Amino acid sequence: MAATKIKTIAILFISVLVVMQCAKVSEGQSACADGCKPVCLKEEGSTAAGCDKACDDYCKQVSGESGGAGVHS
Repeated sequence: MAATKIKTIAILFISVLVVMQCAKVSEGQSACADGCKPVCLKEEGSTAAGCDKACDDYCKQVSGESGGAGVHS
């Protein structure tokens, strides 16, 4: 019975850590996009929808979440 409680608490704790990390990453991308979008919208021919996607892609790339193996010097 005590082992079950310990396992339950451990699983709950790990779940909370995962959720907190996901929120932190999301918050960082939001701040990045907030800085990116005004610059993007100043470009001739840009649209809000186009800038949303471009800034999202840019923020993922600079945060290391692009999934690709970039060239680093």
